[in-house]
Amino acid sequence: MEKGTLVVVWRDNGEALLTRTRSEVQEVGGTPSVWMEGIAGCYALARVREVAIHPSANLCEPEKPHCPLGQAKGSE
Repeated sequence: MEKGTLVVVWRDNGEALLTRTRSEVQEVGGTPSVWMEGIAGCYALARVREVAIHPSANLCEPEKPHCPLGQAKGSE
């Protein structure tokens, strides 16, 4: 998984959050983990899934505040 990958992470409270990675996968205490934009600390890779979006999909405009893609990118 590369830095900047669009992902969903399942947080401790069960909430699913759409964000982007801000690191590549790294081993932390023997567990593959990744850091994400808008989240302090890292999460185990087992709780993170890459979001695949077809290139022709027009979900929203990332520069608009209502778009979760734009919010995740600017929340570092």
